[in-house]
Amino acid sequence: MTFSHLQPISTFGKGRVSDSEVHVWTVSLGDWPDSEIFSLKDILNTEELSRAAHYHFEPDRRRFMKRRILLKKLLSFYLNLTPQLIRFRYGLCGKPYLGNDAGSGSWQFSSSHSQGTAVYAISRQRSLGVDLEMLHTIPEIDALLNRWFPPQGAMSLQKLSNIQKHLAFYRMWTREEAYLKAIGAGLGSLGSRPAFRFRPLEPAQPEVSGKPSQSGNWSLQFLTPVPDSIAALAVEGGNYRLRCFQWKPEVDIPSDSSC
Repeated sequence: MTFSHLQPISTFGKGRVSDSEVHVWTVSLGDWPDSEIFSLKDILNTEELSRAAHYHFEPDRRRFMKRRILLKKLLSFYLNLTPQLIRFRYGLCGKPYLGNDAGSGSWQFSSSHSQGTAVYAISRQRSLGVDLEMLHTIPEIDALLNRWFPPQGAMSLQKLSNIQKHLAFYRMWTREEAYLKAIGAGLGSLGSRPAFRFRPLEPAQPEVSGKPSQSGNWSLQFLTPVPDSIAALAVEGGNYRLRCFQWKPEVDIPSDSSC
């Protein structure tokens, strides 16, 4: 699924999102002038500024601040709150959640970024996770396939074209990371990685080790937020309506008074 801008972001609020919907937003960070974004720096609280300060390089620090400011602005439209009132709490493995003091109820969100693009997934009811990767050539692709796929599967993949090998790897990686984000597991932890049926070029349901009843409780699909990218979305349950949007500066960043 590709993304298209459908309506201004300021039209979103509690009454505009049904319980059966999942919204995914893509943001090209380079479209947003630093001067405009950092005029909203007061949206960030002390903890967030402290996290930004831990980045060694200034460009990385600024990109973190920009992503966090845009995330809080986006959530503010859904929650009908000023961004300054939005607080996050973190699970044992670092997954962020909306704090109860934000009046968040059962709202769920997930975010990911790669190079200059960020994606944000939002739902009123469903746990979810999203992972984004920009596609690029991997010199050691054969070694990666041997490492991440079961032996028989890796052998089959070696017969594919170079493009198909890369697609198989990126789809495997993003769908597993999206699922791990959705369940709040340790990202990148080999011990917590789910097992997927060997269908590397298709979405797949995770097989939860020791919990077979959970295997059918998740939906996974691939998205194309921007050209030369791949994103995977993991959503709890099925029968949901997915809506995809682009957020651009000329569309809207309402003033705080409009939130």
